[in-house]
Amino acid sequence: MGRAILMILCSVLFALTPINHHGKMEIRASQEWDTFILQFQYLISDEKYELAERMLHNRLPQMEQYVETLSDEERSMWHILVEPLATNNSHDFKKDAGRLVMFMSAVTDEDPTLFTEQALSEIRQDLQNVFMPVDDIAQQWDVLAPTVQVFYPGAEIEKITVSITSLNSNDTVEARDTAFLQIDDLIKNSKTPTLDALLWTVLTIGGTIILTLSYVSIRKFKGHKAAVLSRKSENS
Repeated sequence: MGRAILMILCSVLFALTPINHHGKMEIRASQEWDTFILQFQYLISDEKYELAERMLHNRLPQMEQYVETLSDEERSMWHILVEPLATNNSHDFKKDAGRLVMFMSAVTDEDPTLFTEQALSEIRQDLQNVFMPVDDIAQQWDVLAPTVQVFYPGAEIEKITVSITSLNSNDTVEARDTAFLQIDDLIKNSKTPTLDALLWTVLTIGGTIILTLSYVSIRKFKGHKAAVLSRKSENS
């Protein structure tokens, strides 16, 4: 039984080691992209678009390698957002860059859905602030919408876009409430995040250990019981 337990513990350590290593790699990748995003944002804020474009082109090969680790939906959206910037076909570099920055900030976050939810909450809060200019709210939503499309599949983005856009010609409390409620419903109806892969691994391995130990204990108990019965039969 001792050998069985030792083998199980070794299996657990072997199984968890790659996961921890992968986690460290993800942390390093996230930190690298945080630095890139911050520098890229500074260049955009200073309207140094040529430098920002050059920086993007220099990092594209590395970015493409990272994007290959993302889901199909995330990869598809990344290509949509980066193409006009990478091919010099952007009609509004600042706006397109803002969309890409928002998306990259989300996908490199520990919890992309929560990150997106917080950004939505900020827009929802601004809608309740009558002193917040409509143009600022519309710009925030325009930058965030592609990210929402990825992490809130099935969201009625077009309806929210129409409601926020209509504020330009009809900035009333009722119109703001309509957009507010649409975003509020979007947040409330978001799907519950799934358990982390590490947690699933721990649960699976833990369950295997319990089942194995239970099986060994039962076999040992049955063997002991059979031995006792055998001795009683011999003595009778």
